[in-house]
Amino acid sequence: MSYRYRGLVNLGNTCYLNAFMQALYMTRKFRALVYQLTQDGCMPSNRLKTYALQNLFEELSKKQLDLQAPFRPEYFRMELTEPFNTSPMQQDAA
Repeated sequence: MSYRYRGLVNLGNTCYLNAFMQALYMTRKFRALVYQLTQDGCMPSNRLKTYALQNLFEELSKKQLDLQAPFRPEYFRMELTEPFNTSPMQQDAA
């Protein structure tokens, strides 16, 4: 059996966000800080974002078999602000 890191599904306009989040996940110090975040003292609007980021990193930490599908980061995307949570259409820079 071959195991590998779990990827993220492109949800229409999240390819750059996915690449950025995967790069942050692979940065050990940043990943450790994310796991250390607590909900204490957070503004209510940030609590869900903190949880969504920790959940995303938890999903990325799961090694997968070659046959398993990548993770769909829909909950994480919903917690973000513009431009990622509006349209599922591709938004290429021109």
